[in-house]
Amino acid sequence: VVGRRCVIGAGCKLVNAVLLDGVVLADHCTVISSVLGRDVQLGERCSVKDSALGCGVRAPVVDRVIDAG
Repeated sequence: VVGRRCVIGAGCKLVNAVLLDGVVLADHCTVISSVLGRDVQLGERCSVKDSALGCGVRAPVVDRVIDAG
């Protein structure tokens, strides 16, 4: 599910993902089995797995992996 005003960069992979309004994914991000709150921003090559990120979270670091599982 992808909300309104979301921006999804080139090469992104979304599997069982929910992106609320205004989410921005830079190029080559991966989101698996996760929910991203409103206005979340992920930097290039970030990966999120088995997680729920609150509204406005920013992860600008390249190659950051967020896994709450």
